[in-house]
Amino acid sequence: MNNPVLVPLLLSLGLGACASTAPKDKYSDSSIYKTHPHFIRITDSDLQQRPYEVLGEVSATVQTSPSSDNQAMPGQLSERMKEQASMLGADAIIFARFDAVDANELTQHELAGHGSAIRFVE
Repeated sequence: MNNPVLVPLLLSLGLGACASTAPKDKYSDSSIYKTHPHFIRITDSDLQQRPYEVLGEVSATVQTSPSSDNQAMPGQLSERMKEQASMLGADAIIFARFDAVDANELTQHELAGHGSAIRFVE
């Protein structure tokens, strides 16, 4: 390991891997997202461990046809709500509720979600 080129190369690779904490994706280079959606927590209750301020309400809907896979709907809905909350600079979404709307075998299925976007304060 006495190669003068190999040691700096290995150090730069190792340090470069530690430099990023957020995943590199469509949110990383955008100025409209104040926080990364990946780090926003969604809960159906209140977070009383830390003081917070309410930034606003977030809501989203997802529609699919009866023949499509409906397993992806809750994940898509949560992702859309997190995107809205991230634009507000939120740390979490509290009191999240998810409701099925017009869900029958002949028409489109729709899932709606809403909650309160919050930011922790010190």
